[in-house]
Amino acid sequence: MLKVNDIVRSRKQNGIVVPYLIKEIDGDKAKCINLIDTYTYTIPLDDLYLWIVE
Repeated sequence: MLKVNDIVRSRKQNGIVVPYLIKEIDGDKAKCINLIDTYTYTIPLDDLYLWIVE
């Protein structure tokens, strides 16, 4: 189960590494900050997987 402050990647991004930091979880979606460009995105939890374990 993903949680706030997990660093994740999207299953839809093949071949490139774009890490996201989960800032908030609302139902089946997560508000994430892209750690490369610092933009905020809302991504379905089903599209995310844990990348770095803290």
